[in-house]
Amino acid sequence: MIDITTTATLRPDILDVTYTSFKKHMFKNKECRLIINIDPVGDDHLYNQNDVEAMARQHFENVVIRKPEKANFTKALKWVWSQVKTDLFFNLEDDWKLNADLNFPYMVEVMKKFPKLALLRLAKRDSGENWAQLYDTPHVEAKWNGHYFEHPKASYTGMPSLIRTEFIRGFSGVLKDNENHERAAKVLRCQNHPAMADWIFGAYTEKNVSPRLVTNIGIPWRNKRGIKKTRTEKDGAWNWKANAK
Repeated sequence: MIDITTTATLRPDILDVTYTSFKKHMFKNKECRLIINIDPVGDDHLYNQNDVEAMARQHFENVVIRKPEKANFTKALKWVWSQVKTDLFFNLEDDWKLNADLNFPYMVEVMKKFPKLALLRLAKRDSGENWAQLYDTPHVEAKWNGHYFEHPKASYTGMPSLIRTEFIRGFSGVLKDNENHERAAKVLRCQNHPAMADWIFGAYTEKNVSPRLVTNIGIPWRNKRGIKKTRTEKDGAWNWKANAK
């Protein structure tokens, strides 16, 4: 069995696309337990938390759920991570579409082969010979080691990832409720903090996947509504705000 953690908002239609694609291309015939936090932000004029829960239960029989009264993305992450029981789990936010088949059992074997590998994030694109195709950053180089792409400065990312629970326990323990999780990970890594210092981070994809392995379907959702996602350090919540015209 594999635990899947999701931090969701009030977008059951988006969540449906996410879960449908990952069950089709990655978790076929795999026993899963879903751990989901549903924050009360998003299309709140159309849906409520119960609508999102109903959608989640359409895809998974075994569901652990939290429906807080107030949105706080970092608290949501820390809660879903605290519920994980498996040694490895898959962190999947609610707005990603998987476009091609992935050999999930092989990803698990890679994590077992490299005990200090904290996570394997899904690459954005096909596997070339450098990190630019994965991160859209041509100045950053990384190499395929025969199993995954590696780079010494990589750290935690919120992209769909297979994560080692031992690593996330340490990281979550030092992550403050009002911190941006990705930025905090980078700072801790630069500081050589024990929660990050001994871990390595990789990206994984299959061959001949084009043009994109995963698509962020949250971006067109926001663009269509003329809103942007911002985050205040004061309360740690993701806030939806209208773009200035």
